[in-house]
Amino acid sequence: APMFLRREIHFTELLPDSLVLVTVTLRPNYDVLEGTALTILGLPGYFAVKASESCEPKQENRVAVKCKWGRPFDDCKTVPVFGPNASVFHDHPDFPTSGSSGEWVVGGLDGIDDKSSRKQGNLILNVRSGSFMPSSSDTVFNFRFLMP
Repeated sequence: APMFLRREIHFTELLPDSLVLVTVTLRPNYDVLEGTALTILGLPGYFAVKASESCEPKQENRVAVKCKWGRPFDDCKTVPVFGPNASVFHDHPDFPTSGSSGEWVVGGLDGIDDKSSRKQGNLILNVRSGSFMPSSSDTVFNFRFLMP
């Protein structure tokens, strides 16, 4: 069965209104091929911020798109993904970018839209065409968001 032999997530801090650098490390038990979607569920932040705006934590990434994954009424944003192995990922195939990114889906993916679910988010990543996540080594990448 598919699984991750290593799955770690590190937050630089968890204080309210703080800009958080998130580092994710994954190692699958088999190669994850191009076009595969990966979802990191239940992240505590709800404002995705551009990597270039890291010194201005109140600046929100306002590149909102219609959600491709998740509920149709979600507020989705394209989130830059960077770091050692970020080039493995790209945005949803309908929104290809030259850099690596994912789709930040606000709230839960369960169809319930209440105040508590709006204070969490989910990052959905898609493995770039011509690339894969190897089972022989860790895949490490970063993104940023604001804590609620």
